[in-house]
Amino acid sequence: MAPPGRTRIISFRISDQQHQQLRRLCVEQGFDKISDYARSALLATLEEGMVPEGESHRVQRLANAVEELRAEVERLTTILDRLPGQARGANA
Repeated sequence: MAPPGRTRIISFRISDQQHQQLRRLCVEQGFDKISDYARSALLATLEEGMVPEGESHRVQRLANAVEELRAEVERLTTILDRLPGQARGANA
């Protein structure tokens, strides 16, 4: 029977290798069960405000980085085009 207040269940699949890694971490941290370790780790992220970044946020960060790089390449191209007596690709 679940302790009072714990009425919801979360489940997800992991690989055998991940299970072994979690089991080792669990023992190292003094937990008897992986579920106790997982509960503690997940609740700690909520308490500390360290919510894992979702895939859409990562994609957006990459898109922003690509845009910054595009703008920098454009800026450098403009500078090169303005250099007197320099033919682009002359050293190639």
